[in-house]
Amino acid sequence: MKINYNIPALKIINILNKANTAQSNSMQRLSSGLQIASSKDDPAGMSISLKMRAQIESLAQANKNSADAIAMIQTTEGALDTAHNITQRIRELAVQTANETYTESDRAKAQIEVDELIIELNRISEETTFNTHTILAGDHELGDSGFNIVQTATYDGYPAKYAVNLVSPKSGDEFTADGQLFKFYDSAASELPHPDPTISLDLSGDWKTDMTNADLPNFYIDPTGSELILSEKIPNQTNNVNPFDVDKLGTIISQRQISLGVSSKQYAEYEITLPSINSQFTNPSLTDPNPSSYEPGTGFTIDGIVFEFFDPADYDNGEYDGAGVGIPIIKEDGSLFIDSDLTLVIQEQAENFKNFTLEPITGTPIILRAKNPGIVGDYLAGSDGGVVACKQVIQTGSEANQLSRIDIASSSPDNLGLVSKVKIYDPLLDATNPPPVPNRGFTQYTIIDDNPLTANINEARYGLSLLSIEDSQFALGAIDRAIDVISSQRAYLGANQNRLEHTVKNLDITSENLDSARSRIQDTDMAKEMAIFTKDNILSQAANAMLAQANQRPQQIFQLLQN
Repeated sequence: MKINYNIPALKIINILNKANTAQSNSMQRLSSGLQIASSKDDPAGMSISLKMRAQIESLAQANKNSADAIAMIQTTEGALDTAHNITQRIRELAVQTANETYTESDRAKAQIEVDELIIELNRISEETTFNTHTILAGDHELGDSGFNIVQTATYDGYPAKYAVNLVSPKSGDEFTADGQLFKFYDSAASELPHPDPTISLDLSGDWKTDMTNADLPNFYIDPTGSELILSEKIPNQTNNVNPFDVDKLGTIISQRQISLGVSSKQYAEYEITLPSINSQFTNPSLTDPNPSSYEPGTGFTIDGIVFEFFDPADYDNGEYDGAGVGIPIIKEDGSLFIDSDLTLVIQEQAENFKNFTLEPITGTPIILRAKNPGIVGDYLAGSDGGVVACKQVIQTGSEANQLSRIDIASSSPDNLGLVSKVKIYDPLLDATNPPPVPNRGFTQYTIIDDNPLTANINEARYGLSLLSIEDSQFALGAIDRAIDVISSQRAYLGANQNRLEHTVKNLDITSENLDSARSRIQDTDMAKEMAIFTKDNILSQAANAMLAQANQRPQQIFQLLQN
């Protein structure tokens, strides 16, 4: 027997320490509820648990983001409901003023209300905000690009126009315009004019201007262009009958009808002239000076679709991420974007036009044709500039690029087609000098003025007119399209709200399942851990008892020494 080393006691102490450590760990797990209280408990499990924790907390924030987006949509939809009510009221007034029982004074009073309602629509568009963000004004307004659209066919009430191009007429040739006979002679060849000076046209002089000496009964004469143009003095007076008779001309000629008064069975047509850069150079390249090339931030609108020119260098990977139809000013091969490329872009979008079809393109200009005949189909088909929809990007997931996008279109009167950039003209007073786009159905005074701070954008707008029965008829078609635009936007927002509500539900389920998975890794199984704690507690007590016994064994040495 040895007393220097009490080996049994040392073994029991080791066992007791292990039992105490295990008991301490169990107490920590039981008191915290965590199976992994520190990384030493389970390094891999701790890493997975922390990654899951970050994802769960991010899902909670994404859930809040989606709820905020729903609140924004509800705010927007509420403003659009007011816009809907305003357009309905304007339509009611249009129906009222289309009645012959009302006088011009009555219509003028109704027009006052229409003007104020349109101004209020503009105010709602500009001032509806959510967390200081204007949400119905669009993302930004485009500058003018040089785009032009001219109506070549319209409904009853506006003058028909005809053009003839006489190529190298000869002495002795004659033709008839609006029943008036005209004969050519050449004073340089000492030929004598016809005794009636209104009939004679001198080939050596300005014979087109000389024609204006003849007072035609039904048409004004415009001699200023390459073509000779006749414009009806009184709309529909000639019932769209060509006033030219050129059968006796011995030269090659071309003639066409520029515009006409469209009856209830005729379809409105528009000619689109694109901003051209081709004519500037024989070989366009990036090094050429190009004062008339397409400018980023400019654009045009066709049948409610906004086209925007952009510089690929300003966007990631050169990809346009705006809410309009992006048109790069520079193509991928480094060459300039030219008219033929632009024509293809318009062709691709033609299937999205609601009110017009795109006639087969064989060159320029491009022709739009109304889908419905008469005044119902006539509409403001397009304009230079436009307003790009407001792009709202919502982080609806816990990871990068888990985004939802909502494009909120402007509810401005401009976007709704209730105002025009171009002043209308009186066909009786201004037939010889009409504006480039004769916009019928709009007032001759502006109701929205230019903003001097944005001089590169035409903000002057002429409002929808109810001052005549014809204007009221046109207004009904325009208002119906405005109501359709608002209804479509409300439907789009409602669909996105439903979508986001499903997003919220999915985020809740995902978060719940991740919480459950993390719990299996991180949380303590209390029943199991209590059983382990009880076992370790008993082992600790037993080890203490045995240690006491082991400590008593060296006492036996005294008995040997005493004996």
